[in-house]
Amino acid sequence: MVGYVYIMTAGLWSYKIGVSKHPRTRAKQVSRDVRKVRILVAVPTLFPYQLERLLHIVFGNGRTRLEGNGGTEFFIDFLGVGQIVASIILVLIVCIYVAIFLGIFFSLI
Repeated sequence: MVGYVYIMTAGLWSYKIGVSKHPRTRAKQVSRDVRKVRILVAVPTLFPYQLERLLHIVFGNGRTRLEGNGGTEFFIDFLGVGQIVASIILVLIVCIYVAIFLGIFFSLI
């Protein structure tokens, strides 16, 4: 499945890591059902669930539960670095995808 792994921020120390084919629509749902959020980053990927799982493991110590649809994928970060680190991880993964694609593309030429 092609989908997006997103990070939504819900204030200074709270963020949500999840998967959706339509991140903007998902942000509206979460804002309605759980808490007002805005999309910090959304990265398209061929393996969204595997990437989401990896990020949940990396930031698992900060997991918190909120009521509502999607409330189990929220994380608290009192130092304020979790969102930045998660964003950097997503950008690095995109760079790896691009490098792999370019390697395959140029090997076919």
